[in-house]
Amino acid sequence: MTEFLTQLSNRQLAIIIWIVFAIALMCLKSELRQSIGRFIKAFFQPKLIATFGSAILYVTGNVACLKLIGLWSFEQLASTIEWTLTFAFVAMFEVIGRSNDDRVFRKLVRDLFTFTVVFLFITEMHSFSLLVEILILPIVIVIAGVSAVAELKPEHKQLHGWLQNILIAAGSGAFLYSLIKTFTERETISVLGVALDFSLPILLSLLFLPFLFLLSRYIAYESAFTSFGHWLENTSLKKRAKWKAVRQFGWNIDFLNRWKQLVQRRRPTNEQELDETFSEIRKVREREMNPPKIAAEDGWSPYAALKFLQSSPLTMRDYHWCFEDEWMASSDTFQIGNALFKNRISYFIEGGEIAATSLKLRVRIDTIDDASEALDLFKSMSQVLLLHALQKSDIDEQLTALEKMETFSFRIEHWQLSLERNDLELSGPLEGAYNLTLQILVKKDGDTDLPPLSP
Repeated sequence: MTEFLTQLSNRQLAIIIWIVFAIALMCLKSELRQSIGRFIKAFFQPKLIATFGSAILYVTGNVACLKLIGLWSFEQLASTIEWTLTFAFVAMFEVIGRSNDDRVFRKLVRDLFTFTVVFLFITEMHSFSLLVEILILPIVIVIAGVSAVAELKPEHKQLHGWLQNILIAAGSGAFLYSLIKTFTERETISVLGVALDFSLPILLSLLFLPFLFLLSRYIAYESAFTSFGHWLENTSLKKRAKWKAVRQFGWNIDFLNRWKQLVQRRRPTNEQELDETFSEIRKVREREMNPPKIAAEDGWSPYAALKFLQSSPLTMRDYHWCFEDEWMASSDTFQIGNALFKNRISYFIEGGEIAATSLKLRVRIDTIDDASEALDLFKSMSQVLLLHALQKSDIDEQLTALEKMETFSFRIEHWQLSLERNDLELSGPLEGAYNLTLQILVKKDGDTDLPPLSP
């Protein structure tokens, strides 16, 4: 134990001292003691114990393997525990919260190979005296907390900037102190030891990724199977659905979630109806891999339409069945500005199973005073959408009309273009809010419900 304590830096000791002090203070009040008791009770639920226990066993196995090949020693125990608490457990919570988004893994890997890693490593090599670390830590925490709160309120933007500069200065000071001390003591520093200390967190993080991947898959399947209690009443049908889902989708969580949503909409009551849901997902997968060609007069390939705005900040969801013969896809809502009620942009694709026949780009303006950025983005995205959807170069008149942002309606060959404004009858801070929608619609020559053909 004494040997382990000697491994701790003054900064790590200061953190431990403040944590113990905070827990002791909370224990003085009965209400806080009860809250701590409830937190501990909630943490020691069987599923959480199994999850975090498995993570600890996995990390222990990795450490044992690293020790066998000479890349880990007992002197690195404190660093390993710190890594487990600050990276492994934090990454687990991030993966649990985003188990359906594989981008979290790319982010974790990318973060391992940035200047920030080098900056933090050098900063952690040398700490100030224990007294200085104990005094600095609560000040930094308070400044960081106030800065985080100030960031949420536009009226405190200047305060947030000042506090961020203070934090940057504090971090830079600690970095320079550690860098200078490392340089002055370079003759007593083991290059191999420093290299091992630097590489250990990166190695542990890379080795931990397979565990995080398996955890994300387990959570995704657990979430899907838990939902069956609401959608499938037949017990044998639930069992068949679970086993078949694992065989059909394997590691592919994207199609698992699409199938889960399809089951939710259709509520199959027998094996035939259940098998039809799997069959439909297979057809969708095949169409996405080999999209059918769609004639211009029939609309667009929905899988091409999903990419029309791929250069924009919008994130698209899949094209899926809604009801009867109607299919659709939509983007996640993209919020713009710093106001409390943010303006936002969305993109919608509607049509049939094979061809999309309607494209809509909509901006909702809730805060008039902060509308310029949202309207400028909507205008540029509308122009991109027109160029991709119409595949024509002679649309100067339509682009000019968009530039003016005035409502219009055009008929061009197979398409009907319109820009419509819908004022929302809201009061209070949302008074004056409105939607502005650009729609490109496939229209046949025989259609009689066409809007006016001129702006």
